[in-house]
Amino acid sequence: MPVPLLAVDLRMPPDLVEVRAGDVDGDGRDELVLVSRPDRAGSPPPVTLTVVHLSPEGREEARQTLALGAQALAWDIQGGLWALDGEGVLRLHLDGRRERLASLPTPLSGLGPTSPVAADLAHDLDQDGQAEVLVWSHGALHVIGADGRRWGALAAPAEGQLSPTDRAGGTSVVAATRPPPLAVADLDGNGVADLVLPAGAQARVGWCDGRLGSRVDPVALPHDLDPPEDRDIDRKAEERRVARAWFQDLTADGRADLLIHRTVTRGSWFGTTAELVVSVGTGAAFPVTQRLQTDAAAVDVLPLDFEGDGDLDLLVPQVETSVGNLASALVSKAVRIDPVLYVMHEGRYGAPVHLEKLKVPVEDRDRMQLDVEHDLDGDGIVDLVSNGGEDRVAVHLGRPYAFATEPLASLDLPVASVGATLFVQDLTGDGRAEILAWRRHQPTATLLRLP
Repeated sequence: MPVPLLAVDLRMPPDLVEVRAGDVDGDGRDELVLVSRPDRAGSPPPVTLTVVHLSPEGREEARQTLALGAQALAWDIQGGLWALDGEGVLRLHLDGRRERLASLPTPLSGLGPTSPVAADLAHDLDQDGQAEVLVWSHGALHVIGADGRRWGALAAPAEGQLSPTDRAGGTSVVAATRPPPLAVADLDGNGVADLVLPAGAQARVGWCDGRLGSRVDPVALPHDLDPPEDRDIDRKAEERRVARAWFQDLTADGRADLLIHRTVTRGSWFGTTAELVVSVGTGAAFPVTQRLQTDAAAVDVLPLDFEGDGDLDLLVPQVETSVGNLASALVSKAVRIDPVLYVMHEGRYGAPVHLEKLKVPVEDRDRMQLDVEHDLDGDGIVDLVSNGGEDRVAVHLGRPYAFATEPLASLDLPVASVGATLFVQDLTGDGRAEILAWRRHQPTATLLRLP
């Protein structure tokens, strides 16, 4: 019999649209960050951040409100609040002050009223506890330290796009700037992350162990990560297309590896499978060490430390796209998801381990909430949080190669949280994640935790 989860009601700000978490004040503990934006027609609405500090029992200790307004602003949390506007890099303080760290033109320059957005800007590149902010300006990537010191620049030409439009009785030309894709990863294992610019079957690496831009090397990749579409391809032939790629340390040796997820089709979407290409990084290259073939389509690929041993295992939810399986789903109004685990051991992934199957409602897929990336009981192993497509939250403890079949704890959500989104994060700093059940524009959310 599962025990009830402990529940605490938290007051939410008006016009809540998003929930995030991060170390806003630099004390090493994540705070709850609530994003508010009113729904209104016409001009872009302003954005307000509400930072909530929680006690060890999950109750509110303090809150601060930071108005970002309706201006071109991208913001991020990493040991503080950082922002990018049209004039450069800012540090945002909870008392409303805006500290200019660096002045340089950005693609946001010249934009009129705009709703601010969260973006991936800040990274602790040298692992000293202080964030660095990455900003693109005039064809180069710049790294700005928390003290305003510039690390240098890495050439990174952008692409442009022009789109003529006809609206509101007039015409205009929309101009967009697209800086190149960027990955941040420690390729050589020296403890300082490097800047990786993938471009086709090669990447340019700007090493960050000295002045950025003083040492740049090409690194070959096992596959083109962004191949052009081949319109002359035989539609009946097998096709393997890159769905996503990760530059992450999979083996826990301190050096970044490369994981590529490729979808495999044979003439149609029916019978789709996946290939996971694993390349263990050497510091200067990414030779292919494994190719994992799935038996069904991969809904997602989650690199995570399932066992708590430091390296990254792969959790791959799969669904069979056969005609028979889809017909069965229409009759039962539910799709069966097969979570498959690949465990990393001594630099290689083992045979697939099939975990307990899940049922996802067909008619209302958004009702199904699932999290398998957080540890709720503090034992170092990730646990399963799910509502089963209903208004009841359950926690299944993680075990070696499996999740417990029966939940350790569960709770029916109160009426105010019916249809809620589940946000899972350690918000009290005790090494155990909590669950926040929240809804857009609702004045109250429910914080759940294990007893």
